[in-house]
Amino acid sequence: MAKDVSHAVRMNKDLECKPFAYFLHRFRGIYKNSGMLPDQVFHIRSRSSKKCISRNGGGYTMRDCNRATKFHQANMRPEGFPSQDDAAVFGGPRDAPKEGGNNPVVCGGHQAKSCAECVRAAPHGDGAGWCHADCAWVFGQCVDVSVAEQMEERSKSDPQKCCSGIRDWNSLDCWDTLNNDGPSPYFCDVTGKNANQQYIWAADGRLRHWTGKCVSEVPKRDKLRSHDCADSTEWEKIDIFEPPETRIYNADVKKLGLSEDSPDV
Repeated sequence: MAKDVSHAVRMNKDLECKPFAYFLHRFRGIYKNSGMLPDQVFHIRSRSSKKCISRNGGGYTMRDCNRATKFHQANMRPEGFPSQDDAAVFGGPRDAPKEGGNNPVVCGGHQAKSCAECVRAAPHGDGAGWCHADCAWVFGQCVDVSVAEQMEERSKSDPQKCCSGIRDWNSLDCWDTLNNDGPSPYFCDVTGKNANQQYIWAADGRLRHWTGKCVSEVPKRDKLRSHDCADSTEWEKIDIFEPPETRIYNADVKKLGLSEDSPDV
């Protein structure tokens, strides 16, 4: 038998309590910018094998998409985080001379034809340690410092504050450290400041971790791995939909006449 909630409803009305949508809207700087109210939920499918990434215990594997985990992009974009368009820099020519001519770049206490050349000359594979002066280390790649500065300026002026990672839908877990067997799930840092949880979904479909490696599938083994981005798996979103929590929130915002000009945090 249904319980009588009329007293609670009456108290709500007498106290002029506002709907929960007011709370979410008041703190939309957290809930929207962190992806906790995602615009899209989707499967992540390999363009080659047509299988999807799915949660499997303490890791991820590949399986048929109709049984795979759904994901969404999440966590705030920290200052300087590259945009999707900027990510194209990582897939472009790595040996282009310094912009403005054929002058060599200075890095690691020596001169090189390009920033990429500088990294190859670094002892013990210490690319990040040698990538300075005329060059800058961004998401595991050594790029001309002017390119890095332009990316940072675009990041500051970009009104889009989400997202910098990948989250399991209806879960507290995000993709964290990228290991030899793929990403490891860990409690989401919604601020986006945990570098281990920073992934760029580049325009070419590659999922690039902040270390400069990419998420790739192991052919014919239904497994994932960390791999060089140049020949890593290209991914695509499929079965995209607006989740019910976001749909209800958006409908309430419209119904209640809540404005983006209202204060938030």
